Amino acid sequence: MGTKQKKKMSKKQIVAELWKRGDLTYKFNPAQAKMHEAFEKDPRIIVPILASRRTGKTFYLLLRSFMTCIAKNRAVVKFLQPTQKELKKTIRQIMPTILEDCPDALKPEWRENDKIYLFPNGSEIQLAGSDGKQYENLRGGAADLCIVDEAGFCADLEDAIFSVLEPTTATTDGRLFLASTPSKEPTHDFMRLFVEPALEEDNLLIFTIHDNTMITEERKERIKLNYPGGENNPKYRREYLCEIIRDEESVVIPSFTEEARHAIVGTHEKPVFCDYYVSGDVGFRDLTVILFGYYDYLNATIVIEDELVMNGPTMTTEKLAQEIKKFEDRLFVDELGDIHEPYRRVMDNNNLILINDLIRLHKLNFMATAKDNKDAQINEVNMYVDTRRIKINPRCKHLIYHMRAASWTKTSGNTKIRKFKHLPNIDNDTIKGGHADALDALIYLIRNIITSHNPYPSTYGRGGPDTFNRDVKQELDSDLLNSIKQILNLN
Repeated sequence: MGTKQKKKMSKKQIVAELWKRGDLTYKFNPAQAKMHEAFEKDPRIIVPILASRRTGKTFYLLLRSFMTCIAKNRAVVKFLQPTQKELKKTIRQIMPTILEDCPDALKPEWRENDKIYLFPNGSEIQLAGSDGKQYENLRGGAADLCIVDEAGFCADLEDAIFSVLEPTTATTDGRLFLASTPSKEPTHDFMRLFVEPALEEDNLLIFTIHDNTMITEERKERIKLNYPGGENNPKYRREYLCEIIRDEESVVIPSFTEEARHAIVGTHEKPVFCDYYVSGDVGFRDLTVILFGYYDYLNATIVIEDELVMNGPTMTTEKLAQEIKKFEDRLFVDELGDIHEPYRRVMDNNNLILINDLIRLHKLNFMATAKDNKDAQINEVNMYVDTRRIKINPRCKHLIYHMRAASWTKTSGNTKIRKFKHLPNIDNDTIKGGHADALDALIYLIRNIITSHNPYPSTYGRGGPDTFNRDVKQELDSDLLNSIKQILNLN
């Protein structure tokens, strides 16, 4: 024969060659393949992920650890789980399945005392639980990859990440993967430091049971039926659909679900005529939050365009007045460049001296809002959210966070006075929690909006002298309109 026929490799030889290359992608199920693709494409150093039960999350994270250790000599992977007990279960149940087709020459040695898998090429996977601060055993050295499995249930996660794990990646360009189902507690470090900011930026990786197509639809239905109420069961929705479930008895705005957030948060086209509103909740040690918005009369919709957040030494009457005027001049302007005075400015009635100074010294006419029947006013906010009659600009990050996370403090005795629980800061403290003060400002705004007031002139749409609407504007000669804008410095 003129050419030699290549010998066909056996399945065992192919598997051995893949192990040698550190390519274990053949072991992925569909959900794991999606996770791997998402991780590889994600440019972030710390990558949070919500992954449901039955996606094979832990199996994938361990496979990813093996791939790193085999592909590079003396690589280090630090692997953290919530408890030492869970770690032992992982080693006992999952590791044998991963290693079942691993060539003997590549198999790592398990060192029980050190909790390390040591590979023949000098690489190692270091494992620890977070209970009892065992994550301190992962301190020091350099790491190519850090993984926290079930991050939403790890104790002292903030300390484990920023004091122990993250510093080990500084010289290696290493990355941190944090994977979990949603925490039961919305203020857990995983939720407030990683999930909440990712939600704000709309770049949270989420994988539900439906991403694993190897599970039959019949099996998925059986899983669902194990939970009373099926798909409506909060535990099922958290564990299998990765929904962030909040306790409706303690949460203040239960209507502000993730579905509602996606529908409500966004830009809104300002109508030709509208009533502008300013609403504030003032604090000195707590946050001062001023909301700026308008009421879209034709669509019966409240639109919050921006927020002013201040506290601490910078919170003076003079500074507050200056900032309010800047926001109003920027936001309350129509298409011809005219700045409009707010139809109403409202503020909580705990600061009557401040209100008087704003009126007398700075010509900012605020009225003190009533604050009785707070539960009824909160119900009205929930109704606006439920009916999608409120729109919030994405730059109102404090308001969005406070609406999502605000919860009631536990009351003792027979007192009927309820207060908002203090919220932790998130996103490296750039979004402050306070006592959900932005939500209070929204409550005051909705309470004081005059929905019956029609801002449109009686001649609107009839061609009268006071008419200015989009139909008329579109009929104007474009050159003439541009000239008007140049004269008014609108370009």
